[in-house]
Amino acid sequence: AFSAYRGFPRAVCIHEQRLCFGGTAHRPNTIWCSRTDDFENFETGSNDADAMSFTVASNEGNRIAWLFSQKRLMVGTSGDEWTLGGFDTGKPFTPTNVQTQRQSSFGSKVMRAILLNDVLLFVQRRGRKVRELTYSFERDGWVAPDLTMLAEHITAGELEELAFQQQPDAVLWGIRGDGVLVGMTYERDQNVVAWHRHTTDGAFESVATVYGLGTADDEVWFSVRRTINGQTVRYIERFKPDARARQESQEAALWWYLDCAKRRTGSPTNSVTGLEHLEGKTINILADGAERQERAVEGGGITLTSPASTILVGLPVTSSVEPMKLELQMRDGSTRGRYKRIHRAMVCLYKSLAGEASTNGSTWNWLYPRTLSDPMDAIPPISSEDHEVALAGDYDQDSRLIIRQRQPYPLTIRGLVAKFEAFGD
Repeated sequence: AFSAYRGFPRAVCIHEQRLCFGGTAHRPNTIWCSRTDDFENFETGSNDADAMSFTVASNEGNRIAWLFSQKRLMVGTSGDEWTLGGFDTGKPFTPTNVQTQRQSSFGSKVMRAILLNDVLLFVQRRGRKVRELTYSFERDGWVAPDLTMLAEHITAGELEELAFQQQPDAVLWGIRGDGVLVGMTYERDQNVVAWHRHTTDGAFESVATVYGLGTADDEVWFSVRRTINGQTVRYIERFKPDARARQESQEAALWWYLDCAKRRTGSPTNSVTGLEHLEGKTINILADGAERQERAVEGGGITLTSPASTILVGLPVTSSVEPMKLELQMRDGSTRGRYKRIHRAMVCLYKSLAGEASTNGSTWNWLYPRTLSDPMDAIPPISSEDHEVALAGDYDQDSRLIIRQRQPYPLTIRGLVAKFEAFGD
């Protein structure tokens, strides 16, 4: 069945103690399942434990793209999605107890499906849509709603690879063909499907997740392509697993909000070496919890103007959030199409520092300033309060509101209230 001439299967999984293959070039919609508890034995027979092979009968010869084991064997092909199991649901999946059922006809890209919480996710054939395959009691069958409906732009460039992080939050990570990292924070019970996009100085090429040790958060690892000192290099990097714990404990000296970063700890010094991996790059610096003036790496190191004990250096990161355009229903109609002016915004923060707000993307105002009571030789206190920021916005029809963070400090927004005026017909 498998050879250089007939092709090799592109999908594999283990289902009910059987090793299952599917999707060769010669037999694109055929599935082979091994003998029970004997993964190398594919000799077919009629006994319940014997190996078996069967072809998904369909009007189209769609090649199998992925297999996944749940209560039934889930099968995704290039044109439709199927479930395979016993027609007698009270008995196991055997050579004499097999039933195939088509559940949807969206078609799948050749990428493995992901079990996120209790829902199976797969990428549609063009690589632009992520769908969840879930059972519907109303239909008495499986449905596959589109999870990118409210953010169709997020997958421009097509998804090439997926990985799933379970802790501390359920996040589906994906690599686009243009090197951009996208994520989907997902909690089906709470109707949370929140997409976010991540860029870096370079391009993301691959993503993988592993369980954290003990009670630690799951680790998210990447292969990143960068241009360093005129040379193309690839680094294996990861999100800092304890970043959230350091924010919660407000340990400013141990914050980590820079890319491709390195930390130096020890006796106070104004020199940091061992930065050959960032040669020629202009980097940001966090020294003892306070931002320092940026420096360019020369000769594998940098020199600070004053010594520090804990120094973090890395590539700068700018994070931003821009809500949907404002629209309210007034007594004389909707505000859409009218001229509006956002003059103030109330931002509810959580253990955050710094941050800026703007209505046009060019003029920025601090979310909250340093007060006269704050000591000048220390960073401002971390805030978990509501801050009202004045915005010198002009009248226009877009009514944009942008919040960003360019400094190596945490910024968590719990709530956002815009105060604006509107006029016109």
